[in-house]
Formats: sequence, C-alpha cells, structure tokens
Amino acid sequence: MTIKNLITFFRQFTSNHPILETFSWGNLSDYSREDYITKYPAIHFVPQPSTLGDTSQDITFSVLVYDLLNEYVDNPTNSNQLDSMALCEEIMGDFYNFFVNQLTEYGYYLQTPIPYSYFTDRFAESVCGVEASITITIEQTACIPPFIVPSPTPSNTPTNTPTPTITPTPSITPTLTPTPTGTPGITPSPTATPTLTPTPSSTPPVPVFDVGVGFNSRTTAVLTDGTDVFVGGDFTYYKNTAVDRIVKIDGNGDIIPTFTATSNGSIWTIVDDGIGGLLLGGTFTQINGTTANRIARIDKTTGALDTSFTANSNNVIYSILVDGSDIIVGGSFTTMNGVSRGRIAKLSLSGGVLDTSAFTGAGFNQNEVRWVIKNLSGNYVAVHRAANYDGSATSRLIEIDSSTYADTGLFGTSLTDNAIRQIYQDSSTGYYYFNGNGGTLNGSGTSKVNRCDSGATIVNAIGLGGVPASACYLDESNGWFYVYYTQGNLYVRYDTSTFTTTDTTWNTNITSVSRILNIDTPFLSTDSNNKIFVVGGFNLWASQQFNFIVRLNQDGTLDCSN
Repeated sequence: MTIKNLITFFRQFTSNHPILETFSWGNLSDYSREDYITKYPAIHFVPQPSTLGDTSQDITFSVLVYDLLNEYVDNPTNSNQLDSMALCEEIMGDFYNFFVNQLTEYGYYLQTPIPYSYFTDRFAESVCGVEASITITIEQTACIPPFIVPSPTPSNTPTNTPTPTITPTPSITPTLTPTPTGTPGITPSPTATPTLTPTPSSTPPVPVFDVGVGFNSRTTAVLTDGTDVFVGGDFTYYKNTAVDRIVKIDGNGDIIPTFTATSNGSIWTIVDDGIGGLLLGGTFTQINGTTANRIARIDKTTGALDTSFTANSNNVIYSILVDGSDIIVGGSFTTMNGVSRGRIAKLSLSGGVLDTSAFTGAGFNQNEVRWVIKNLSGNYVAVHRAANYDGSATSRLIEIDSSTYADTGLFGTSLTDNAIRQIYQDSSTGYYYFNGNGGTLNGSGTSKVNRCDSGATIVNAIGLGGVPASACYLDESNGWFYVYYTQGNLYVRYDTSTFTTTDTTWNTNITSVSRILNIDTPFLSTDSNNKIFVVGGFNLWASQQFNFIVRLNQDGTLDCSN
C-alpha cells in the first residue's frame, strides 16, 4: 500500500463520478486558489506529513469535498444541489466497498470511523464542504499490496533436486516392569476418595447470535422487531451473502431469506409504521429496482415495495416520525412531492400525500434536520443544523407547535451546538436527554451529556473531555441513557434515576470499540429479550473483529460470535 495507490483510486473515482469534476492531492498550502479550485464540486486528497513515505506503518489522510462560493454543494437555491455530507459519505462508501476486503485479506487494517467535519471560509475564500479522515494501519505481516494479487508462476524447466537417502530408525520396544500392588510387610492404607470440584471451562459457550464476517461496509440504521433485527446502511454484503443496504436478521444472526428488499443507496433510518410496514429514509432513488426517491414504505415481512406510497424528496432524508396517521419527515431536502419545503414536511402514512397546510413557511434555511420526536405536550421537537426557522433565529433544538407549525420558543435561540444528533423525552419524568459539545440553553451551560426539564431548563450537564459526544440513545424501559464519545472511543451509560456519573458496572471492554460514526439515526436498539444491538462504523469491539454490528447483554458483555 502506497500513497500512489490511494491517489490512483481517488483519481479514477473522480473521473468516473457523474457530479465530481476535479481531483487534486497534496498539502493544500502548496496550491494557489486557482490551482486547487478550477471546477466544482471536487475532492482533494491530503496525505498527512508523517505518511508520505511508501514504507510508513500508518497511512493517514484526509479527503475534502469542497465547492467554490457555495454555488453547488449545500445551496438551497439550486434545485440540483448536492448535500456535501451525502457526497462525502458516497465517496467513503465506495472506498470501503473497493478496498475493505482486500485490505483485511492482505494484512492491512482500515481504521474507522471517518469523522466528518464541515468547514467554511477556508483559505480566506468562501469554500464550503466536508472533511473526512482515514487511517490505514499496515500490519507487520503485510507484504502484498491489495492492488496486486500474485499468481503462481509455472516453471518450464523442472528442477532436479536429489532425493536424500533416508535410514529408517529402528523401533524400540520398551520393557514394562509390573508395579506390585502392595509392599511386603506393610499394610496398605485405605485409599481416600478425593472431593472433586468442577473446574470452570476456560472457553465460554458460543453465543447464539453469530455474525460471522459481518457487513462489508458501514451500518447506519437499526430497528429490532421481537428478536429479529432490521439493519440499513451502505453495505452490499452480510456474512458473504449479497444484500443491498438493508437486511433482516433473525436471533441466530442469520439472514431471513423471505425478506428481499434492496436499495441502490444508503439507508439512514428504518421506522416501524405500526400497521405492518417499514418506512425508509436515505439517499436512495430505487427500492427493489423501482423508483423511490429517498423515502419509501415496504412490507415488514417480505420487503415488497408499497407502490401506493408515492412520496418523493429531492434530497437526503435522515429522520421519520410516525404520528398517528401522519408522518413527519426531516432531512436536507428543499422539495417534497415536488412542492417547496424547508427540510421538514408532513405526509400521510397512507399514500405519502403531502399535507399542504403544514410547514408552509420558509422552514429551515440551510443544512439539514437530523432528528424529530413528538413531546409530551403534543408538539414536535427537532434537532437541526440551520440558523433560522421560518426566517427567525433558532437554537439547534426547536419545539414546533403541531397545530400552527410555529417555533414555540421553548429552546430559545442561543444554543448553536452543531454536535447535537438526537434528543429524547422520558415519558414518566418529562426530562429531555441529548448529546452535544457544549453551549448555552436558556441561560445555562450545556456539555457533552445533557438533561433538561420539560421547560428546557438544564438539570445536568456532564463533561467528558475535549471532543463532542456524537450520538445518544435513551432506553427508557431499563432506565439507561447511552452516549458515544469519540475521544478514547468511549461508549458510556448513565442511570436516569441518578444521572451524575457513568455506570461503573458497564463493561469496560467496550472502550476498545473502533468508533461509532456520527450517525443521525439510533445506533442502538433493544430487542424483546433485552439484548442490545449496536451498529456503526466499527471493525473492532472489545479487541475482537466485529464488522459493523454487535449484540450485547445488558451488562455490556458481548452476546455474539464471529
């Protein structure tokens, strides 16, 4: 593996991509503005200084997806605009699909995740986009680049190697001396019967849930159904069987073959609609080979597409909330069913018909809506990454009146923390739980792990260090709030009854997880047996190879095999 190999891949990827127009590589400081941005959008490959040599143990590099003057990427006024996060994910997904099997086979380890970060005004110019970093570790045994699979070279001239003379070794027959049963003159003592204490087996029983080699690429959505589990993402294989970005797995870890849904693009959310179907959101434009633009409804048992559900979006959908006979959809779209909508819309569950009386204002002015829930007041609470809603400043958390669709002002305007991914409300206490990186909510400071009351007053704000807590999940039935924290790859939980310190009984082996991506859907789901499923961008869990999925016991110990 060399930097040259990687440059070759990215150059070929760019030349074959329908949207990307240019590719460049090296330190950006070596390029003038005219050099590195001639057309747009484009990608730039940045090897880190310590990895420029071909013999480096680690090859670390960044990939930048950028656009000049925000004219194409993330531009809400351009009907053909492309979300930079989605484009970066597409590039990384293709990178995974192309490399990951060869990397592991030939002694390379592709570290994950790919932590994305948005940038603007880079190099004193209005350049915007997404940056992602990847590290490839070359193991000591690695000696074959993944681009080269050597074939045996037949020899035309036989080599005459003299056959050595082998002298057989004579067989030796041991002389057996019988052991007397007693010693003359000595009365033998009765033999004591020892007490046998069973020795615990050093090898624990193999867990039932066998994931084998797992997935070949990232998983981004998980939904349990009894003891079965639906998984969505970027993958095209599970346990070496072809599956297109969505699969249903039984309690043994095996594919349920009667569920045959396929997708041609990433799936970001899977939601049970409560009437026998699943709602899907993502980047896809086809389900089961039939047009379905980024939102679809399928049968939960067979995966068959509901062709009567005709909703369609012009950009990525990250969140779907079922609200009775309606659904609330959030994402980076600017039109829904061909009608202008500012990244949030209301549809009928039956047919996906747009509610023309809902969310008719300007909506969210930029980026995306990541998450929507319905609170105990009957209103909608959204996590988003916009500056304005319906033309007015807003916090990254917002409560929207379910009748008027106006900002109620519950979360104020001061919380501008872009690290927030999810928010939950406890149905018994009314407390909200959310992750983040810190900021101010209604005059009080927030941090990585946050709890506020139903009036949006901070009750607890717990710091974990210098980087954001990038995902969270509330398991209300068991009283736990889970948080993923990228520094040290910590996956921690808090008792919702006390909520002051991390749960020290939670299995510490989880800290060796090789990262869960900054995903915008639940990365964790609990089945009917209280088993915990975790998906994301990891290849290792508790120092063992698990590709993009694990099942855990409630104490955090692994409950799966590979």
